[in-house]
Amino acid sequence: MPLPAPRSAVPDADHTTGGVSRRAAVAAAVWAAPVISVVAAAPAFATSGAVSLSIVSPAGSTDAYTGSDGVTQQFTAQLASTAGAATSSLAGRVVTFSLAGDDRSWLTLGAARTKVDTTTAVVDANGRASVTVTFNTAVLPASIPASVTLTATTPTAPTPAVWTITYRAGTAGTAVQRAATTLTCAHNAGSNVAAFAIRNGRLYGWGSNLYGQLGLGTSAAGPRTPVRIDGGTLAGKTIVAVDNCSRTVVALAADNTLHAFGAGSNGQLGDGSTSTTAYSPVAVDQSGALKGKTIVAIASAPAHSVVVASDGTAYAWGSRSGGALGDDNASGAPGAQLTPTAVRMPIETVGGVTTTARFTAVVAITGITVALSATGRVYTWGTANISGSLGNGTTSGDVLRPTQVVGLAGKNIVAITAGSSHVLALGDDGTVYGWGRNDSGQALPGSTTAQLAPVAVPKTGPGGYRVRVIAAGLDHSHAIAVDSGTTVRLGWGAQSSGQVGNGVSGTAVPSLSGVAPIAEPDGSSLAGKTVAALGAGPYSTFAIATDGTLHAWGADTSGTLGDDATIGNKSIPVRVAALP
Repeated sequence: MPLPAPRSAVPDADHTTGGVSRRAAVAAAVWAAPVISVVAAAPAFATSGAVSLSIVSPAGSTDAYTGSDGVTQQFTAQLASTAGAATSSLAGRVVTFSLAGDDRSWLTLGAARTKVDTTTAVVDANGRASVTVTFNTAVLPASIPASVTLTATTPTAPTPAVWTITYRAGTAGTAVQRAATTLTCAHNAGSNVAAFAIRNGRLYGWGSNLYGQLGLGTSAAGPRTPVRIDGGTLAGKTIVAVDNCSRTVVALAADNTLHAFGAGSNGQLGDGSTSTTAYSPVAVDQSGALKGKTIVAIASAPAHSVVVASDGTAYAWGSRSGGALGDDNASGAPGAQLTPTAVRMPIETVGGVTTTARFTAVVAITGITVALSATGRVYTWGTANISGSLGNGTTSGDVLRPTQVVGLAGKNIVAITAGSSHVLALGDDGTVYGWGRNDSGQALPGSTTAQLAPVAVPKTGPGGYRVRVIAAGLDHSHAIAVDSGTTVRLGWGAQSSGQVGNGVSGTAVPSLSGVAPIAEPDGSSLAGKTVAALGAGPYSTFAIATDGTLHAWGADTSGTLGDDATIGNKSIPVRVAALP
């Protein structure tokens, strides 16, 4: 997406969300604004002692966009015998991983949100030990940049393996304390769209309030610029994640409590009721299946909600229509699930070892759930439909439990997102795969035929860009990529409301032979800025720049774009009003 330039001294948000698809789930999170640089320093093999430690990954210098919260990265060290013993003989030894630095509040070891600075890992048969580092971007360091060291040690290795992890703003000196880090937008079709942003643990919303989805305690029309949402059970809470389907919103607080507001007639509030509407946030019941579970990912659909725990298990509640809850129960058996219930987890075989899959990310759309496992595999379940959103090659037969999307077998998927009826997945090599509804080329540019199984989205244009972030709306798709060191913005699919953001509206673009970077049109609020995160609504799109400012384009029937200007479609990005 766009390039750098003047920055606001007071950035807007940490993350946001909008309509049909909002954020992309990346191994457990939504992408966010600041940039994290990982520089690996690989010590030389020890010349004395029983074993030596060296770095396997990440190697060299690596840049990654942080998620709105909860993005994870694996660090792996190699143990080797200095006496020539077989590597397999080292299996079972223990390596200690430790974080050190004056300000390391934004990092933790492990996939949970609980702060952990030291942990251990057992060496496997290949002599390797790994640890997962979670970037907690809702907690910003006192100053930017901030560096933390990750050290791997074992008693018989005289020299440790050491990584330096640096939290950087998009531009040196950029103030990010008030920047937006999370963005989400309703993903269900329609014009009644609300959008949300999180800044430093505070939740903001704007746009439609038809279903009480702004959680403001009233059914009155929603504001056309961002307002703080802190009523009901959200009072005094620090918010770390939010997801919005257009009718129901689910939020996760730093204290691990779940909250919901908006429509609830299908039990999707998760509070044990079928209340038609919750105009103020209510607490999701965590006394049953979720008792003792630490939540790391959330997703909201029009009639059901899904969460993932730190142990990789998933839980769902709301309408069972078509098997959307994944608990192996058909629609109407026994009907709406009013509180969280366990999803029936699939079995995976990796390296000859069979074990229960561990989910890291989840996306929910109408009647369907999509999940990403720690091994890079994608699973779907729920209602069969003519669009092929399940990605299983057919349009018949509901799927009542998580089933692997076999068309992605052998691919290491690192992020997933979905519109109302199409799904995108991002491979670790930067390839984007799409399937499902495709009447505007939103899954596969150049075609208008529904894609029943994953297909690679073709690239066009000069250079060899590499996609890092994906987002999907009702009939349009978006990505952030890096091309020869420059961050670029991509968009494809329908642009009837200007939702691609290329200055064109009123026509669809299914004739594209591939996807090329978008040149910012004249007057774009993103001109001179670098895009770090995306969210997509039914007919609108949102972006966070690395300076924390929020931007939007597309349909604006309910004040969804948040710019307080005349209601109407906008095919050129505009600046969302600053968060109060």
